[in-house]
Amino acid sequence: MTGKDKSKQDGIEIMVKEGISKLEAHKEVDETKRTEAKSVAAAGGDSDKKKKSIYDDEHTIPLEQLEEEILKTDFNAGLTKSEAGERLEKFGPNSLTPPHKTPEWIKFLKTMFTGFALLLWVAAILCFIAYGIDSSKGDPSPDNLYVG
Repeated sequence: MTGKDKSKQDGIEIMVKEGISKLEAHKEVDETKRTEAKSVAAAGGDSDKKKKSIYDDEHTIPLEQLEEEILKTDFNAGLTKSEAGERLEKFGPNSLTPPHKTPEWIKFLKTMFTGFALLLWVAAILCFIAYGIDSSKGDPSPDNLYVG
C-alpha cells in the first residue's frame, strides 16, 4: 500500500468515526428531547412546548434509521392492527383540527368599525348634532339630517 492510499484510508476511517460520533450525539439529543416533551405533556406545562415537534431533523435521517429506530415500523408491510390501535389510542386520529371560526357578528362589527367606516360614523354623528343645534334655534334645515 502506498503512502497516498494509506492517508486516503486514514481519512476515510476518521470520517467514519466522526459520522458515528455525530450519530451517537444525535441519538442522545433525540432522547433528551423525547423525555422533555413527555415531562412537559405529563405536567400539563406550556402549550407552546407541547405544540413543537420532538423531531426537528427527520428529513436528514437515513431512511433505514428512520424506519427502525424512530418510527419503529416496516415501510413495506406497514403497521399491524394492534400497533395501529395502540398508536391511535396514544396519539389520537391522524387528522387536522379544523380552523377556529370567527362568529358572523364579530365579522360584522369588524367591518363596521374599520378606519374609514369609523370616520363615516363620526361624520354622521356630527351631522345629527348639527341638526339638533339648528332645531333648537328655531327653523332647522333638513340638510344636516339628509347628510347624517
